[in-house]
Amino acid sequence: MISHSVPMGYESLKTVLLHTDPNLRFKIAQRIPKICLTEKTVPLKIKSLSLYASTTVVNDQSYELGVYRHYHTEDIPYGIKHANNSGGITCDLDQYGFVIPNSFDPILNGDVSFRTENVANRRNDTEETERGYRFELRSLENALAKINQLELEGKTVEEFLAGPMTDHDQRIRFNVGLPKEDIQAGIDDYRNDLLPFHYRRNNLSPPYTCYIQLTITQEEDKITIQRYKYNHKLYEAVKKLNETLFANRPVIIVNKLRFGCSDVLRTPIGFKILANVVKGYDFQIASISSIVDSSRTLSELSIDVTGELVSNFQHSFVKNAKLLTIFTHKKIIDQLLRAFETLENQQIHIEFMDEQNPSANDYFQLLQGWMSTTRSIWSAITFELKTDQIGEEILEFVRTRNERTESTERFIIAQRIPKIQLTEKAVPLRIGSLSLEKCTTTVNSQSYKLGVYRHYHTEDIPRSVKQDNDKGGVSCDLDQYGFEIPNSSTPILNGDVSFRTENAANRRNDAEETERYYRFSLKRYKNYLAKTNYEESRGKTGFNKVVLQMKMDACRSKLLPFHYRRNNLSPPYTCYIQLTITQGNVTTIQRYEYNQKLYEAAKKLNERLFANRPVIIVHKFEHSCFDVLRMPVGFKMFAKLVCTYDNIIIPISSIVDSSRTLRELSVSVTSELVSNFQHSFVKNAEKLSIHTRTARIDQLARAFGTMENQHIHIQFGQFDNLSPNEYYQLLQGWLSIERSVRSMITIGLRTDQIGEDILENHTKIQNQHNMVSHAVPMGYESLRTVLLHTDPNLRFKIAQRIPKIRLTEKAVPLRIKFLELREFSTTVNGKSYKLGVYRHYPTEDIPRSIKIENSKGGVSRDLDQYGFEIPNSSTSILNGDVSFRTENEDDHRDDTEETERGYRLQLKHHENLLAKINREESRGKTEFSKKGVQMMINEYRSKLLPFHCRRNSLSPPYTCYIQLTITQKDAARIQSYLYNHKLYEAAKKLNENLFANRHVIIVNQFKNRCFDILRIPIGFKIFANSVYGYNSQIIPISSIVDTSRTLRELTVSVTSELVSDFQHSFVRNAENLSINIHTERIDQLVRDLGTLENQHVQIAFYRCVDPNPLDYFKLMRGWLSTERSVGSVIKFGLKTDQIGEEILEFVEIFNEETESSYRCITVPLGDATKLQVSYVLSNEEFNVPNYLLTAEIMRP
Repeated sequence: MISHSVPMGYESLKTVLLHTDPNLRFKIAQRIPKICLTEKTVPLKIKSLSLYASTTVVNDQSYELGVYRHYHTEDIPYGIKHANNSGGITCDLDQYGFVIPNSFDPILNGDVSFRTENVANRRNDTEETERGYRFELRSLENALAKINQLELEGKTVEEFLAGPMTDHDQRIRFNVGLPKEDIQAGIDDYRNDLLPFHYRRNNLSPPYTCYIQLTITQEEDKITIQRYKYNHKLYEAVKKLNETLFANRPVIIVNKLRFGCSDVLRTPIGFKILANVVKGYDFQIASISSIVDSSRTLSELSIDVTGELVSNFQHSFVKNAKLLTIFTHKKIIDQLLRAFETLENQQIHIEFMDEQNPSANDYFQLLQGWMSTTRSIWSAITFELKTDQIGEEILEFVRTRNERTESTERFIIAQRIPKIQLTEKAVPLRIGSLSLEKCTTTVNSQSYKLGVYRHYHTEDIPRSVKQDNDKGGVSCDLDQYGFEIPNSSTPILNGDVSFRTENAANRRNDAEETERYYRFSLKRYKNYLAKTNYEESRGKTGFNKVVLQMKMDACRSKLLPFHYRRNNLSPPYTCYIQLTITQGNVTTIQRYEYNQKLYEAAKKLNERLFANRPVIIVHKFEHSCFDVLRMPVGFKMFAKLVCTYDNIIIPISSIVDSSRTLRELSVSVTSELVSNFQHSFVKNAEKLSIHTRTARIDQLARAFGTMENQHIHIQFGQFDNLSPNEYYQLLQGWLSIERSVRSMITIGLRTDQIGEDILENHTKIQNQHNMVSHAVPMGYESLRTVLLHTDPNLRFKIAQRIPKIRLTEKAVPLRIKFLELREFSTTVNGKSYKLGVYRHYPTEDIPRSIKIENSKGGVSRDLDQYGFEIPNSSTSILNGDVSFRTENEDDHRDDTEETERGYRLQLKHHENLLAKINREESRGKTEFSKKGVQMMINEYRSKLLPFHCRRNSLSPPYTCYIQLTITQKDAARIQSYLYNHKLYEAAKKLNENLFANRHVIIVNQFKNRCFDILRIPIGFKIFANSVYGYNSQIIPISSIVDTSRTLRELTVSVTSELVSDFQHSFVRNAENLSINIHTERIDQLVRDLGTLENQHVQIAFYRCVDPNPLDYFKLMRGWLSTERSVGSVIKFGLKTDQIGEEILEFVEIFNEETESSYRCITVPLGDATKLQVSYVLSNEEFNVPNYLLTAEIMRP
């Protein structure tokens, strides 16, 4: 064509452009302006289009805009050089060089915004930011100066880190350990970061010129750079770029469209796309739908789920896609199930994030949820599975579900056609899931619940009775006056399975004490109502009057049985046995005359369902009864999976047929492990799943010695944080006996990192065994690896016995599970090192008090030359020591004349008493214990001995030694030393031997039990996961706990004034804060909770005084007095179920809009969140661990 100069026709040009790569089209239109209009009218076909805040990627070519800073010299700061090499910074700069956050930029016509309400407008030009930069710069400069000084002195950094340090050295030691070039680079970066502050302060311009840079990249080696004057904003340049590419195009066809912008897309006005496949996030759905043309059905919509599902998935943009692909998290499966009710997509594909491991049951739930609505032919749901095993288990669920005629349908058929009842009973009964409770039996998805229904002859029904009736009736029998009869007092019948314990409580509610309580509550609510009426008369608001009236009605209802009994009256209602049959949202109710006991009716129900059946096959059996299961005589079932508790294994085993191997037994551990796990029912299960707590690791490791199950799975609680060593301890316990081929143990882990650490631990220990077995000399790195995973107490012993490796042993991080420090005692893991002054008598005539102290390791104070104890509070504080002394420390001495007079008076009193006893004995009478009085006389003579020695300049009749008692479990080892230095100096020396010159000490749980002085080495610091101490000790404790790592849990026992202590950053930065406190300090704590920003707070009270429900409610209100983020939790340990009920009553009284369910109440908050308050039977280890009350901020 060119050689003959034939011009291309209009239609030909359109055809060529239609099939030309879009990037080439952009270039042609730019270079040949005459065809621009034609090029724009031709549909633009794009294989893949990705849209970001300042980057547009068309097929494999990207157009990226940034602000390039051109320096007039080659001396360019590294950070800016790196940004320039990446195409420039992706936000605007002001005249001094400060970055302007993109969230400050305006939204223009045609733009698509993905901003949220909580977008952070974080600026870096504040004084606070400048102070932070200067602090970091100074720290790095000091570190570099120290390294240079060490080089001049011929010393190494390792020697500096291992040696004694000043406070200044302590502050810079971490930076000194960095490579010198990294420190210099950091200094350069911070100096560069501080330049804009300098320019602004002196009204100077930066030493560079800014340009808008457009970087066009096609593959990695084809890069084109264009720079333009910086005379308009970056976001305006992005707008102009996208207008150049896409403006005035009536048709843009994209095969695959991806959105990677979370701020604002700068697109031209009227920008619309016809897309086949769209990929984005769930929160972007509404915004994305505004630029995707809905006239063509979307082939696939791929959504990454990060937040609330249901509301986003209601959008027609989602519902109309042929294939909906969802990338999600396991924790929102329940939301996804609800969303399925409205999703009509022909195909749905579900994938879980890499770290998620849903169970086969989770997938089966999703299948059932998807099938809960009518689907057309060819509808499909697909899942991405991690393993073949999960696929097999899902198919097993489906097979079990569909192999049978629905069990519940069989019950109905047999009841309606009596002729086939015998035949129906003879046919094996197959059940997918069976759950047995006290008065409820659930077969698959259908539940049969029995209760006592109270039918009132008028419409004036007490609210509490109405609630019970709505739930199917009360689940225990009533006497003739309306009192509930405790189920624990009912008899056990033939065939019943009892789970009662010896200490089962027969708690009755017809006692005088109970009546007094209800009368008191009624009076209290009346007072609240009167107070509210008074406040309203003054124009103020008080309690919710409607709720108060309901509470008063409830109390009056509770008092009625007492009135009926007192006057021998019958209640104004008729009782019935009610059977409530529920499947999904369909409920059937049957009522029968109350002419038998409720437990007899439960017995009869289960006989109807299960009696005389030779074969009952259950896939999953769950048990939730802790009293008596009313079962037919001879009831047995074949079960594949049984879920239960360890303390009821024996009763459960009596109804599960042992002739068929149990595939899986899932046990929640609440009591002693070893004895329960000896049962053949446990040992014969193919797979044993154990749900337990960290506190039971040692028991579990021992129990493994008797467990021969082919597969064992261990799962820990939500709040358990195990170290890799603890997981490895379980692995070693499991391997302590010989296992057959294909035996396995699996353990649920929180993070990928823990798994890596366990594997590393195992590999290194195996290498250690290999080295020992081949007698190969251990190299330096191998020695370090072995030491790193060796028990700390063994390391202390090794370093003591092999001096050559001491420096190496000190340099290796020391990992400790449990560390407790006292004035003269240090406990590392399970081994304690205790110091004391031992008094050795040359004869066996030793005063009793001294004998007792010697047996405990000696007295924990120094003694003077006469035998007087020297108060520890008078000893000096040495370098490195941490003091817990207070200003009012009592230097009580026992060597004063006043003390001597007191002892002599007591001695004389007891001598007179002994003389009186002797006289009484001569008359044949005995009134006092002669032995006890003689013992007291000896004690006071012993106490007076130091005064005698001092008066006559004599030495005591014993020799003193410093005694070190090393105790582990029941084994104790004693070492004695000459008493030629003070006890506190010995304590200092002990802790220096253990901890001095260690630059890394990692402690899982640290407890401080010292109230005077901790004698620790200079520079002692620990990295701790969990810390326990008293509130008065917070500041001293924080000085030895390294704050560069977030503290997982801080437990504080409160003994003094709170406010100043809890303001400390050490408290506020802990992830979990546990507070042990006396009720007398509740008001202080209420005020302090308003300043605590910890995500999780846990309150426990000392046992001496029980808080009342109002105290708990006040604490919750104090906690809520400051804004809390979603996921914030406060927990309390409760003694009784009654306290929990009353707390929920207070929540209901003080809030108008509430939603109630069993032991739970939900309150909407004003910031699109809700407060859920609930309580459950607790497995937590509180001071009083009966119930656990939780208040949590949640999303609606």
